[in-house]
Amino acid sequence: MPNHSEQKPFLGRFSNLPSPPAILIELIDSCNNPDVSFAQLAETIRKDACVSSQVITAANSPFYRQWKEISDLHRLLVVLGIRSVRTIAINSAVQQFFAKLSKQTGRILDKIWYQSLMCAETARSLAELTAFPIPEEAYLSGLFHRLGQLALLQAFQESL
Repeated sequence: MPNHSEQKPFLGRFSNLPSPPAILIELIDSCNNPDVSFAQLAETIRKDACVSSQVITAANSPFYRQWKEISDLHRLLVVLGIRSVRTIAINSAVQQFFAKLSKQTGRILDKIWYQSLMCAETARSLAELTAFPIPEEAYLSGLFHRLGQLALLQAFQESL
């Protein structure tokens, strides 16, 4: 039977895992609120320059843009829809987590990030094809399916 005193240093390595910033948590919570307005979402997004730029970039992409480029955040949110805004917020939180890991782990990190995004998109597509009632849950499952590897990478990055 393992000695419990030997396990504490191992478990202690996971105590410093980065957590998503408060703005992203607030944004994700707002997107999950069925009564949220686009004005409320815009107010939350304005607090974070990174998410604001991601929303502007996404809404002005050829996929969404149906007119000349716009920068009014409220209009951009209407164009994107709450589901897309939630996806942007979640992806931003995950990217920020990845960014806090050392540069030394870059190739491993890129592989985990790529596979997680591919799995997330595949899971959402399958959920939509099978009429799963909440495709975003499938997306999140795919996105976070390698979270344990990230925790281990964070805890043991000095041994790489």
